[in-house]
Amino acid sequence: MGFVYLGSHFLVAHITMTIAIGCYFSFYFHCIIMVFLSCTCFWNGATFYMDYFSKKYEANLAKLDDVHKKISQDIKSDKKSD
Repeated sequence: MGFVYLGSHFLVAHITMTIAIGCYFSFYFHCIIMVFLSCTCFWNGATFYMDYFSKKYEANLAKLDDVHKKISQDIKSDKKSD
């Protein structure tokens, strides 16, 4: 099991170092990597907010629906008592 960890760590470290060396020596490669990373960050942030606020919006709609049902029941009971 230790060899699997050691081998995967070696592979990931060398891939990362290769990318770093490529960024150091090539301005265009560095710009492409930065644009890719920026787009990834924007995408992750936008996805988080869409998921978070959609759940919050649905919860607020459920509360509003409960209030609407309670008010409708109160109005019906008031009409019956008159």
